[in-house]
Amino acid sequence: MDQIKDSPAIQPPADDATSDIARVPPRLVLLSASAMWLLYYVLVTLRSLLFNDTSDLGEMLWRRAVVTLAGIAVTTLAWPVIARFDRHSLTVRAIAALVVMLPAALLLALVNQKVFEPIEARQMAKEAAAQAKAGNTGPVTIIHNDGGNMLMDGPAARAEALRIAAEAQRQAAEAQREAAEAAREASERTLAAMREARSAGGQTQAAPAPPAVPAIPAPPVPASTVHVMAPAALPAHVTYDSGEAKWQILTDVVLSRYFLLVAWAALYLALGNAEQARVAERREGQYRRAAKAAELRSLRYQVNPHFLFNTLNSLSALVMVGRADEAERMIQSIARFYRHSLAADPTADLPLADEIALQRHYLDIEAVRFPERLVTEFDIPAGLETACVPGMILQPLVENSIRYAVSPSRHPVTVRISAREAGSLLVLTVADDGAGASAVAGAATPGTGIGLANVRLRLEARFGNGAHLQCGALPAGGYASILTLPLVRNAC
Repeated sequence: MDQIKDSPAIQPPADDATSDIARVPPRLVLLSASAMWLLYYVLVTLRSLLFNDTSDLGEMLWRRAVVTLAGIAVTTLAWPVIARFDRHSLTVRAIAALVVMLPAALLLALVNQKVFEPIEARQMAKEAAAQAKAGNTGPVTIIHNDGGNMLMDGPAARAEALRIAAEAQRQAAEAQREAAEAAREASERTLAAMREARSAGGQTQAAPAPPAVPAIPAPPVPASTVHVMAPAALPAHVTYDSGEAKWQILTDVVLSRYFLLVAWAALYLALGNAEQARVAERREGQYRRAAKAAELRSLRYQVNPHFLFNTLNSLSALVMVGRADEAERMIQSIARFYRHSLAADPTADLPLADEIALQRHYLDIEAVRFPERLVTEFDIPAGLETACVPGMILQPLVENSIRYAVSPSRHPVTVRISAREAGSLLVLTVADDGAGASAVAGAATPGTGIGLANVRLRLEARFGNGAHLQCGALPAGGYASILTLPLVRNAC
């Protein structure tokens, strides 16, 4: 019915091929890349609003969102390549990141060019039309709202430039026609006024020929207005830029994207170092806990032979005086005690109620030997029965009372076990009203000296400086051992 449980020790981490490297979790990689590019999206949008660049705002927002998503995707795809160097030194990892992010930046620059190409074509053509209408002859330079100069290449850009340039010519021709119509109407009004004046004077001479309508000169057409990156059949006021400007613009865009990607790579390296530090700390903690568990187990097992040594002495005394029935009852009590004590993990804490039950078993054993001299009392409040204490922590203290107070006495001795709560601490007391410190000092059979030392070592190993043991004679006679440890409920 009662089975002895094997208490597994805390095992140190395995030294396999994957335990020596700490990798940044994929979720953290995706979150960091998304956060960086979303911050880029917000900052660029705020810059546009700050400089009142709100033309085509809605279209700019969704196109910028496409570039942002592309940045997140490219950054995430570059991560597995960088992660292949996680086993190497920080210098090698940094160099690998610098190399890997260069083609990624070029890819993002090309994506950026294609996404914003239609908007740039419209802006370039509108600027060309405005300069043509104003009679300016300087070249047009278009700088995109999202950063560096953009490439004006591709059929869409050329078609848009041709369309708006033709629209500018049509508007100029319309203005010339309206000016000629206005001059003609002015000439007719002049002739009508001359006829009225002649009729009023009674003159009959022939009317002079109307003045000729002066020709309205066409608006000047600038020689060079728009720069594009590839030749196309454009009007005379549209010229072509050289390949040098094209590569300069592309370099600016690549460098801006490269800076963002390298910044993320630096963040990734920092996260990797932090993860390695956490893994090392966790591994060190596991080794430390394993060593502490081994120490606790050793100290806990030390209690068993110490207890067995004392009980065998008691059993031997009963056999020598011919008290066979009491000896048999003691053997049965010893069996129950060991069945109860060995069923628990030697390194685990026990509820205070279980610890008190163990001590009752032990006192029942000693009561067989000292039926007239041993009196026991327990004062354990119900609210403290679930408090957690190290298993058999009270055993050496109770044994001391039996050995140095009950055994040498010729009169009844009361052994009292009590518990009380003192703020965040649990105070356990094992006291007796025997001869006190004098009996301990003058004991005919000296002890092994491991009882109290074992308790102190177990407290230090389990709680550090958070627990302590005080022993001494009581003013009214007797001896007491007071155990103070942190109060923890329902965690064992």
